[in-house]
Amino acid sequence: MKRVIDQLRNLKPKEEAVKGLSLISFVRVIVAYLLLCIFIPLVALSGVDGDAKEAYQKGDFDTSVKILIEKLRMKPDHQDNIALLETVLPMAFQKHISQAEEAVSKSEWDRAYDEYFGAKKLADEIVLLPAVPKEKKVDGKKVKEELKFDAPDVKSQLENARTNAINSHYQKGLELEQKSQFKQAAIEFRGSTKYDPNYQDAPTRYADCRKKATLRIAIIPFENLSGKSQFGAIGDILASQIISSAMNSSPEFIEFVTRDYVEQILREQQAGTTEIIDPNSAPKLGKVLGIHAFVFGKILSVVAIEPPLSKQTQRTCVERYDYKSKTNYTLCANWTKSAKEVSAEVSASFQVIDVEKGTIIIAETAKDGSRDFKCWVEYTGDEAAIPQEVRLCTAAKDAPVDPPEILVNRTLESLSKTLSDKLIAAFQ
Repeated sequence: MKRVIDQLRNLKPKEEAVKGLSLISFVRVIVAYLLLCIFIPLVALSGVDGDAKEAYQKGDFDTSVKILIEKLRMKPDHQDNIALLETVLPMAFQKHISQAEEAVSKSEWDRAYDEYFGAKKLADEIVLLPAVPKEKKVDGKKVKEELKFDAPDVKSQLENARTNAINSHYQKGLELEQKSQFKQAAIEFRGSTKYDPNYQDAPTRYADCRKKATLRIAIIPFENLSGKSQFGAIGDILASQIISSAMNSSPEFIEFVTRDYVEQILREQQAGTTEIIDPNSAPKLGKVLGIHAFVFGKILSVVAIEPPLSKQTQRTCVERYDYKSKTNYTLCANWTKSAKEVSAEVSASFQVIDVEKGTIIIAETAKDGSRDFKCWVEYTGDEAAIPQEVRLCTAAKDAPVDPPEILVNRTLESLSKTLSDKLIAAFQ
């Protein structure tokens, strides 16, 4: 490049036109050189797997390495992928190890373990990759030699981080347990068992602290104020579904109980006598029964709408053009659209009474609904003349829709999920 520029500078044209031409040529050379400086690095990666290249450019070295290993297993002599793996693999190891060492310096043993584990996982994958044929030039000729990728051994560092993480969690758990901070203590003991399920007495201490930290919440059947009895015991159904939905999320420090359970305990403790369970008696009963909160709710309204079958009859025509004959023609259809629709909507409210304080700590209202719709079209003439939105009605003639009872139950199930999420968010 320098030689070309020097030659251009040494030109001594005799005419101004030639001078102008030389200047233009000089500018073109400079532009071409700059373009090459930008383009050559891109060309170097042009044959690389696209996903691996994208991950590399985003700094996601682990993903890039994993993709390249998989590609090289299928095509071991892909030189561009080999070249990128030579570049990105050391970067991936360096990133994990430097972050692990930083975590060690701060005694952040969980993070240190995760980073060393990430490095070990990469090492395990790279050692399983067979040697690949790497091209190089010898005496001006291309030859291939086997290339085996090296991986650092971090097993001792990984085990050191694991040991420190176990002990750190366990010691923190003991300190928090002494302070009666049972929930946080349970979390720390669980942290120990993540690395060693049988570490000393961590499993027993976790179970004991979790039990002491667990909140017992009694959900009483909702009072049905909707005036609708044809849908069954929807208050009991909603309370049961709230418990089921909440338990599906496996809350670690919440236990739900039913009114039946509360009444059974009352009968056992009070020799067969029972007491009405309501917001006024909840604080007293809760202290006797070891319940931390009561949930009382009301179904405010149930609206089920089942209108009669609707029909829309119409004749529509569309203009078309025949390119072969170069003439316009008209398509028409007489059609009838029939539609059935059933919908249901349920609204409910609930309040949570804290037993210890004897006060309402949460009050919420929620609403949900369900709908079923079917429509079909009967026609004579040309189907192409029927409007597109009408042709979307593809149900079979007289297709049944779900009855209101099913839609109400479906709505209760959806509503229970909303209410259980609110409860778990409040207590978890």
